[in-house]
Amino acid sequence: MNDARRALGLIAVASWILLDSLRAAGPLILDLSEPSVAPGMVALAATLAGGAVVAWVASLSARVFSHGHVVWFLLSLTAVARLGMPLLDGPWLIGAGLYVLALALASVILTARVAVGAGGGPALLAGTALGGAAAVAEQTALRTLDAVWRADAWGWAALTGVAALAVLNGWRCHDVEPAAHTRGWWGYGLYWALLTYAFANVGFVASQADVRLSAAAVLAMVGLLLGARLAASAGHMPGGVSIGLAAVGTAAVAVATLVPGTAAMIALPAAAGLSSFAAALVIRSAEGSALRSLGASFGFVAALAIPVLAAEVDRMGDLPIRHAILMATAGIALMVAASLASWQATKRPTVPGVLPRIAVGAIVAAGLGWWTHASYEQESNYSANFLASPSVLSWNVHHGVTPSGDEGPGVNAAQVADTLTDHAPDVAMLQEVNRGSLVAGGLDMVEYLAGELDLPYVYGGAQTPQAGNAILTSRPHSEPRTTALDGDGGPDRGAVAVSFMGATYVSTQLTAAEATDGRAAQAQQLAAWLGDDELVVIGGDLGDSTDSTGATTVGTLLDEDFTAASGGAAETALDEGELRVDFILGRGVEISDFTMLELPWSDHFPLTARVSTGLDETIAPEAAAEQEATDEDGAPAGEPAEE
Repeated sequence: MNDARRALGLIAVASWILLDSLRAAGPLILDLSEPSVAPGMVALAATLAGGAVVAWVASLSARVFSHGHVVWFLLSLTAVARLGMPLLDGPWLIGAGLYVLALALASVILTARVAVGAGGGPALLAGTALGGAAAVAEQTALRTLDAVWRADAWGWAALTGVAALAVLNGWRCHDVEPAAHTRGWWGYGLYWALLTYAFANVGFVASQADVRLSAAAVLAMVGLLLGARLAASAGHMPGGVSIGLAAVGTAAVAVATLVPGTAAMIALPAAAGLSSFAAALVIRSAEGSALRSLGASFGFVAALAIPVLAAEVDRMGDLPIRHAILMATAGIALMVAASLASWQATKRPTVPGVLPRIAVGAIVAAGLGWWTHASYEQESNYSANFLASPSVLSWNVHHGVTPSGDEGPGVNAAQVADTLTDHAPDVAMLQEVNRGSLVAGGLDMVEYLAGELDLPYVYGGAQTPQAGNAILTSRPHSEPRTTALDGDGGPDRGAVAVSFMGATYVSTQLTAAEATDGRAAQAQQLAAWLGDDELVVIGGDLGDSTDSTGATTVGTLLDEDFTAASGGAAETALDEGELRVDFILGRGVEISDFTMLELPWSDHFPLTARVSTGLDETIAPEAAAEQEATDEDGAPAGEPAEE
């Protein structure tokens, strides 16, 4: 019993470190994948395979040094190595991040065998779920930025604290014997895919459930703590009960991944809890060999990586089958396997030590939810003065990731916030805004900016609910709305719009420059959606230039009476002869003071301008009235967009 208690802490901290390492590696893989995806994919495959091989070699060395001491050394090395990542940049940072990820994978594989030896699948999954809850708490406290990208006391405290826990828990378990061989690693890998993609990803929960970060943190932690409780009792339940729970879990996973909004909000805790329960039934001790252990490690890594990689590719491009369907399928496969395994599961008592940890987790969840809401989500009063000439900024923020160069690679949320603070636009139109994607380091750019800048915002998912466009305004806006733009065989895109000071402001990203037909179709759909609106400003990545062949996108919008700022000069300044894709276009307005800001934080430069609408409070009384009402009553920091 004491071994099971100690194993809970060991697998929890190993899981926590692996989740953090996956988040930190995402932007590094993205950097390697541009402009060609081949180097990034090769590096990722080598890293994943390396993790499986390191785990196998370490398990063989345990015959000489003892398994417990090898686990302690490997887990401590992983945690301490993460401490050095904020001090590195460029290729050194990329190499270190991938090295740490391989070590973190190997650590989870080795500690998982310790947990199975101490308490079977129930102990393993209860500890993994507890580690996921701890990772969510860290994400929330750090405003969804991974500690590696927080160059402040909060980041260093998180890195140091996790390292200390790794060393302590590794030593406490140095004498716990592992299971000789185990089965069901593919199921544990599928659970990890769901954990990484959704259950321990507070940015995903916030966007999928359409709730603020405070509520998302509570939802995610409740689901994971429920998972720890259900997993701990998995070996104690009759087969019929287990099959019934798996059936409920099948529906919950499908709804949580496929139906954004209120339905997902209700389903997510149940899906997280029952997935942990199902995986606890699937993985178990078994007879085997050293070669079979190596195969199990590769099976775990493949089951984790393939669904998650599909999700990231689909968010940035377009798969024949949407990744959400693949994720739902992975969860359903796990539930079916649990139903089949429930009749053969070894009967075990409930894993000890879980309930006190759940109680601590519940207190932490409540405290984090309250702190986040009180500190970053309160209504604010805004100036009621009417703006006849708002300043605007349009920027493709490149998933929140700074490319390699003088300032990268790295996650640029703080730099985006600083840019918006320094230039103080009345309307900021942002594209390639990610919410929980691994390529963005798990960052929720919307919640980060809204909380740090205390501005009203609207967000609209495009490719998925976790990747799209956003608009922030200096004063409250009205009529938030979104539209989907069919890619005509290419990737789908979208647009989000608000009414502000009597005009319509739109943020959009259209299909990449190679997909000419799809881009032209999207431009036509965008123009049709805007209809006869007289005063419109579009800011975005339009995929082509006024001097590109056919000028498909810009030409379509110019035919709809739009004009380009400064006589067509509103384009990203690239080297002569390269394609220019970023524009600020207007209809019925005068755009002046156009400027391009040569900043290193994205692969696009932000554009700024001033928009004169010709309106005042007498011509646009509804806008003036809205500002006066806000001055009296306050305004929410964000609004849901209507389709």
